[in-house]
Amino acid sequence: MANKRSGPAAAPTRKKRPVRRRAGRPPASRPALESKQEILDAALRAFGEHGFEEMSVRKLANELGVSHNLISHYYSSKDELWRACVDYSIGTINRELVEMAARLQEKADVLEVLRAVSERFIHLAARFPANLFIVSHVGASESARLDYLYTQLMEPAQRGWAALVERAVAERKIRRYDPRTLFFLLTHGGAAMFTLVPLAERMGGPPPLDPAFIDKQARDVVDILLRGIMLDPDAATRRRRA
Repeated sequence: MANKRSGPAAAPTRKKRPVRRRAGRPPASRPALESKQEILDAALRAFGEHGFEEMSVRKLANELGVSHNLISHYYSSKDELWRACVDYSIGTINRELVEMAARLQEKADVLEVLRAVSERFIHLAARFPANLFIVSHVGASESARLDYLYTQLMEPAQRGWAALVERAVAERKIRRYDPRTLFFLLTHGGAAMFTLVPLAERMGGPPPLDPAFIDKQARDVVDILLRGIMLDPDAATRRRRA
């Protein structure tokens, strides 16, 4: 009796290899980036924390859960991303302060203009705490970034600040000081607590970024600063009580 010929043996089942994600792409579980603004906010923090040289755009993309190519689509280089960050943060502060000073110049006493602009600066510094780190990093050495920061953003604002101080001196409201002294006392003194939060918290007191504390810090810093340079420190108090 003839043997039955069996059909061809079935090919062994191959295991499917898991599809590897390309480097830099976010896991599916991460939420999608909602806006270009999120890139700026995260990059601003990263530049403040690490400085320009150590800040990694690839790490930033990974933290945001987006591809490196997405950030490159908006900003062609790390330099361009850095400029966008300072245009956004320092530029926002400068625009608000210049507009406020222009609005108040014709209506208020020069000391009240100085007070209002300075208090508003403290509030804006709390909104952008990375600025102090960025300015400290960039301002410590000569570079193209310092050129951009100063000529495009800081110098126009400084001219307005110096003119306001000069007006107060001319009206014999304050003593004559180097405008840089007042600038650094306000920016690196009054606003430092919002940047050095862990240190401030160890020293005790209310949380530095609590809105009520920011209001009080703005009033206290500006009061100390103005009373220290006014020719008649009690004049403003008398005017407010009148």
